[in-house]
Amino acid sequence: MNHWIWGSGVAFLWAVQSVAGMGSLLNPVPAIEAVIRQDASDLGLDSWLMSADSAQRVAGVRFLGRVRTDASCLKLLTYLSDTSIEVQSEAAFALGQFTWSETFAPKCAAQIPSALEQAYQREITSTRGLVDFQFSSALLEAMAKWSFADPHAFLLAHMDVPAQLQKALVSGWMHTRYIRLFERMPNAPAPTLDTAGREFLERLILKDDANTDLVFYSMYHWRLRASDAVLKWALDQTNHREVLIQSLNQLTRHPDVNFKAKTMELLSHADARVRGEAWGAFLALKTDVTDTEIATALEREKDPTVLAPALDQVISSRATAVSNGSLVSFAQSTSAWVRTIAIRETIQLAPDDLGKIAIIENAFLDAAPRVREMAIQKAAKLDVALAQTFLTRGLNDVHAFVRGAALALLPQTGALTAAEVPLLNAALRDSSSYVRRNALKLLIARVSSDQDLIRVFDVYQASPELIWSGLRQLWVEQVDAKWTDSTGTLLLKRALGIESEPSAYNDILKRLQKRGVAGLPQSKIESIPLTASDLEWGPNARPIVRFETTRGSFELELNYDLAPLHAATFMKSVRSGFYDGMEFYRVEPGFVIQGGDQEGTGWQEGAFLLRAEMSNEPYLPGTLGMARSASFDSGSTHFFVTQVSTFALETAYTIFGRVVSGMDVVQGTELQDRVISAKIQ
Repeated sequence: MNHWIWGSGVAFLWAVQSVAGMGSLLNPVPAIEAVIRQDASDLGLDSWLMSADSAQRVAGVRFLGRVRTDASCLKLLTYLSDTSIEVQSEAAFALGQFTWSETFAPKCAAQIPSALEQAYQREITSTRGLVDFQFSSALLEAMAKWSFADPHAFLLAHMDVPAQLQKALVSGWMHTRYIRLFERMPNAPAPTLDTAGREFLERLILKDDANTDLVFYSMYHWRLRASDAVLKWALDQTNHREVLIQSLNQLTRHPDVNFKAKTMELLSHADARVRGEAWGAFLALKTDVTDTEIATALEREKDPTVLAPALDQVISSRATAVSNGSLVSFAQSTSAWVRTIAIRETIQLAPDDLGKIAIIENAFLDAAPRVREMAIQKAAKLDVALAQTFLTRGLNDVHAFVRGAALALLPQTGALTAAEVPLLNAALRDSSSYVRRNALKLLIARVSSDQDLIRVFDVYQASPELIWSGLRQLWVEQVDAKWTDSTGTLLLKRALGIESEPSAYNDILKRLQKRGVAGLPQSKIESIPLTASDLEWGPNARPIVRFETTRGSFELELNYDLAPLHAATFMKSVRSGFYDGMEFYRVEPGFVIQGGDQEGTGWQEGAFLLRAEMSNEPYLPGTLGMARSASFDSGSTHFFVTQVSTFALETAYTIFGRVVSGMDVVQGTELQDRVISAKIQ
């Protein structure tokens, strides 16, 4: 993927404008350029860091953590002993975030563990103890990430301090942070962790029933088996969905026939998500469950969001429980998801290729794109000649998913034939970037001669709309790896001459430098696609964005203080109408809804990439986060909203807002529900 490098000091710039009460806005352009140069002196940072106002010092320390220079690292170490606990928390959190940076390794790394340890010793001997969880959690997570301390020792040492524990449980937020600390711990030596950890977590269950689901989540993540008494108690909490769900997860640790009746009872629970989790526990009982019991339960389930994954699990683990007659019935379901699974299995069971072809032919008549896409995928596994009988039909399908998948029906290696060239050319001009990307990947994979390579370069040169898809990068990598001679160097030079995107340009330049090419130009300064008009909101601003959808409406409050660049670019996308007409391409009940792809495939890549702006905030129900790829700094337009507390996402995905109304719409959103309009209120 191509990367934009973002200056995170804009948050501090806004803080200067807002907190200082200046009458006129500072000119943002020089400030942004200063941040890109990682030169904070132009922003008057020292005066903020030395301010008597702790809020100003917090803003300064937050800026230090985002610019990531050696000088800022050294300064952060000093703020671990600041008089303000808020400043200490920000410094600890920033030092923890240094460890995942892909581009910065601080020279002061050797000093960080000892500084954290000193702060740790001060904290456990202070009168504050564990009461300030924002600092404690930031400090311990930083310690765990720098891999020198044993966080369990700190937490388990406080198991027998009821007064401190009781204070910690007063606030639900503190409680969730405490559980998160356990969940983030590395594995500890058994049996100490198994015994002490379970006893500690079970004590929390008995003290704080409202957050029992969080405790069970931690147990499951920590691979701790709850005691039978606690597990049975939890399974009786039929009015507490999250407790039931997390305790059902625990049943995978208890393959005991004594729990079979309770599990089967929960397969009829009124809540679909409870039934879905019950299926996992039910099948985990293995030989204690008969094929007949499984088949009966499948026939009884009518909700496709439960039936489809349950059917998939049964087919993969107990295929004997699903008869051919049942498959025929499921293949006629009104749910495309259920039909896809049933038809896929029917194709698998066909005795020969002719039988498979007959089923695939019928699947091509299905109205649901996902069924036709699955049929293409199965056709691609047939003999090449048989597979290509579906090629034209697949490439002319109305849905991009199906057209993109149809390219797999072409051979994936070897030189292109005369008949394949026009098909591939048409795919390269497809209206969907998903199809174009698949076509160019195939074209690059089929390169077998200098002539083919130059032909791909012609596509590279003639297809500016592919610039953000990463396909140019793929071509550059292929050339650099396979054509180490003068031909490869010549093509890389030509690519450098036409490349306008700074990140891609600089990548090509580095490859040419490694080849020892002389007389190369300077690298390009990477810029921020925000203008002065995009910077109209200060750090305390909370603009509201209203999403009108086919399911109803909900409103998001953006938080410029937590993630100014994410909030600003999201606002810019909303203003441009980018989200209007968009489908929610990912919906996982009891987890998240996700959108931001105009094609509805989940594969569309944005025209910019955002540098991560992590915070120490928890992911509670209705939290607005930025989706990304494997790289932390790869957010763009794909956003998600959580339906429940989801602590595994914390400090891994940028939070930049929350739902303030319409949470029922978020909870009820289904796959392919569509945004009618998104507007700033």
